[in-house]
Amino acid sequence: MDFRKVNFEQLSSEYSDPESLQCKKLQIVDSYIQGGALLDVGMGTDEHSRSPSGWRGLIEGAGFKVTSVETVKFPILRSEYLRKNLCVLGKGCIIVTSK
Repeated sequence: MDFRKVNFEQLSSEYSDPESLQCKKLQIVDSYIQGGALLDVGMGTDEHSRSPSGWRGLIEGAGFKVTSVETVKFPILRSEYLRKNLCVLGKGCIIVTSK
């Protein structure tokens, strides 16, 4: 098991900064939650990161139906279409599922 010391003050600061990926991801995830359960809000920033298709395979293998795969932020261009349809080139990944 991989244990790391977590700087909670830094995390709180990142999640409160409206320009950070973490804050933007939470805003997008909040728009999907309608009284349902949240599976994961991980950023995947270390050596255990996977591609969106890699995560999709793991999640589907666990018995979930993937309804949407999108990115948090698309670099350079601000495009909702690219954010939702070309996630492999975006920053952060959001996978919406149902059981």
